[in-house]
Amino acid sequence: METDRRAHERINLARPCKVFDPKSGKYVLGTVWNLSDGGALVEMTRPVVAQPGEPLFLGIALKRRQGFILGDQMLPTSVVRSLKTDEGRTTIAMQFADCSIDVMASMLDRAA
Repeated sequence: METDRRAHERINLARPCKVFDPKSGKYVLGTVWNLSDGGALVEMTRPVVAQPGEPLFLGIALKRRQGFILGDQMLPTSVVRSLKTDEGRTTIAMQFADCSIDVMASMLDRAA
């Protein structure tokens, strides 16, 4: 029997996002599928090479149709795990460096 290793409650949502990879200096679009106090699960629109522990910056759209995510809205994260999908995408579990679900919930509430 498998035990759930999650330390934080997840909030399911489908929000557009972008991820900045300082290693490559590039942004990649994606979707945040769930969010917790500890991090987020993000599906990237294309294959991305990301190893556990590598830093990434995550920007989550405050509104579903938000066209731009500003630099000061990008959250520092580190990669927990990365999996390639059959559709040529990459799913990345990210751990927040210094952010909490309260901050994210507040941002999403203001956007509603």
